[in-house]
Amino acid sequence: MEYALLADEILLKFLRISDELAFREIYLRHWKVLYISALSKINNSEVAEDIVQTVFTDLWERRENHSIENISAYLCTAVKY
Repeated sequence: MEYALLADEILLKFLRISDELAFREIYLRHWKVLYISALSKINNSEVAEDIVQTVFTDLWERRENHSIENISAYLCTAVKY
């Protein structure tokens, strides 16, 4: 299966059943925007990387119980707070 061709909504369904390739694709699609957002707010690349890593770690740890409808909005909000 070509995960790069799947919509975010489908990837979220796969994520809920612990599909690591779906998680990887979500990460690849969104990490850069999240990193730039974090970096623009705190102006420290190491801390920005840590924030993004924490957001994705939390996403994986809560994968089975989340009720995310829009992954992009969810991730951006998570970085913001």
